[in-house]
Parts: sequence; C-alpha cells; structure tokens
Amino acid sequence: MEPKSEIDGNWSSEETDRLPGDGSGASDLTALEPDDPVLPPSSQVPSVEELADGVLRKLPDRLVQANRLASIATSLPIGLALSAVALGLAFGGPLDAGIWWIPLPVLTVIWIFLLFRMIRWPAIHHRHLSWSLTPLRIEIGTGVIWQGVTSVPRSRVQHTDVAQGPIQRRFGLATLTIHTAGSDAAQVHLNGLEYEDALVIRDYLILRENNLKPTANVDDVD
Repeated sequence: MEPKSEIDGNWSSEETDRLPGDGSGASDLTALEPDDPVLPPSSQVPSVEELADGVLRKLPDRLVQANRLASIATSLPIGLALSAVALGLAFGGPLDAGIWWIPLPVLTVIWIFLLFRMIRWPAIHHRHLSWSLTPLRIEIGTGVIWQGVTSVPRSRVQHTDVAQGPIQRRFGLATLTIHTAGSDAAQVHLNGLEYEDALVIRDYLILRENNLKPTANVDDVD
C-alpha cells in the first residue's frame, strides 16, 4: 500500500477524531484562535514612497466622528453645569421677581453654541485640514476662518512622537508631534492621522540620509 499523503484530503476516522471541533472533520476555529489580536497584513501599511509624494491629502473621515465624541465628552458636562446654575438663579429665588427669566435666554444661547460645537463644528473643521509630505519637508494646512499652512523642513526636525488617546485608539487614529529646532520648545501637531501613516511619517522625518534631494518630478521640469 502506498503511503498516504497529508495533502490528498483522505483522512481516517481516527485522524478526524483528533481534530478540534465536533469530530466531523471540520476544525473548530475558535479553539485555534490566538489570544493576541490579529495584526493587519503588511499590504495595509503604507510605504514611504506612497506618502512622501508631495500630494495634498485630507485626514480620514473617521476623524469627524472621533472629534464629535471628544467634543461631547467635554461640552456636555459644561452645559449641564451651566444649566443647573441658570435654573437655580431663575427658580431658586436669588433674583428679583421682575428679572427671574433673564438666565433662561442666556442658557438657550449657550446650549445652541454647545450643540453646534458638538455636532456641526467637527465636520466644518475637518474640511479645512490637510497635509503633504515630500523628501524635504512636511506641510500642514489648518484654519477655518484664518487659514494657514505650516511648513517644517526635515533638516529642522529634532524628534517626533506618535500618541493615541482612548478615543483615537477606538477609531484607529493618532497624533503626530514634531519637535523642531530654531525656537524654544517648538512643536507642530498633526491630529487625526491614520495610525499606520503616523508611524511611517514619524520614522521618515527623523531619518538622516546622505542625500535628501527629492526625486525628479515631471511637473517641476520647465
């Protein structure tokens, strides 16, 4: 009798009994599932060439949801505390009978502002955020009313940090902090990057190469 190959799919009843599961031959995947989380495939991690191409990029749409959640966490307690104070002044008796109603319209205006800050502002702010990376510098665009672009040459970068708060970790985002030379405690923040992108940019900015000249670009040739 020829020896049976392990890949020919012919299993004996004794062999299927040794497989995890109900004995039907189908393996129980839950029994083989590791305790550690499954890492994303390497194909999902961007390369330096993909990011350092000078293209103006927007931040992920998930940043809007993350900023809304962060705004609710900070604005809602403020609104509730001010509501308690205003209602206490209106109905608690400290004010004269003729002006007891004054705190109520003030409280209404405050809640309109807080709701706008929690719901609408994150999306408006997101539309005006951008960044681009080249072999020589990183540029960050911010501002809704007063818009500006911060340009940081790689030659001035001292060190970089990548941090994640609990909300950012929930949405797979991170904040890249760039410490620069030339001024006291100068820092540039890029909040809301994809976590994998932030790690690649962090390492790329502090990489010291012999030649930092960008590759030839067809659009730059006269």
